[in-house]
Amino acid sequence: MRVSDSLNAALCVPLILLLCAACGGPPEPSGRYSLNFQGDELSLDFKGDGKVVSSMTESGETKSVDCKYSVNDEKIGVTCPT
Repeated sequence: MRVSDSLNAALCVPLILLLCAACGGPPEPSGRYSLNFQGDELSLDFKGDGKVVSSMTESGETKSVDCKYSVNDEKIGVTCPT
């Protein structure tokens, strides 16, 4: 498993929980949210209509992936292609 895979998995859950806690009602994510971890960064840029761009910066190199999100009660699920 690459460092970026494990970092991505480790940071997605806290980020999603943070988004849910900040909403106070049914979450409708918008904007860009990012987390830094030992110089690496994971960001989610919510575009609306169920679309989100996930970006991972590792060792100065950024990789972005077009993903989808769904809202169910107070949970946000993000699905990216493998």
